[in-house]
Amino acid sequence: MAQAKKEPVTVVVESPQELTELRVSRAEATIQQAEKNRKSLLKRYKEEPKVSVAISPHYADAFGRVMQVSVNGITIWVSVDGKTYQLPETFANEIKARIYAQDKILLRGKAMSNVKQNYESSAGEIQWFEK
Repeated sequence: MAQAKKEPVTVVVESPQELTELRVSRAEATIQQAEKNRKSLLKRYKEEPKVSVAISPHYADAFGRVMQVSVNGITIWVSVDGKTYQLPETFANEIKARIYAQDKILLRGKAMSNVKQNYESSAGEIQWFEK
């Protein structure tokens, strides 16, 4: 289905004050639309199924005492204290992805620091990074 091509709106103003008022009214309309979009997203996230998430204090060095999670401009803060929190599924998935990424970094560092086990009989035998 083709959309009708929108023609630009031309407005003739006769004074700088009218121009300022026009700019302010357009900016206010844009802000109001953005706020409306934000509220609909917020409502959608609040209606999502809740998932239990706990972030171990072990991750405090990587994430800080409080992890900030932003999805589409909606932000939540979750304490990195080992307690279980009920969060919307989208935010829980983002937190789990961050924990998984941090685990990969820690495991790679642990494997690379084990010098005795890092013996290679041929170059490239040990795979440090996933392909």
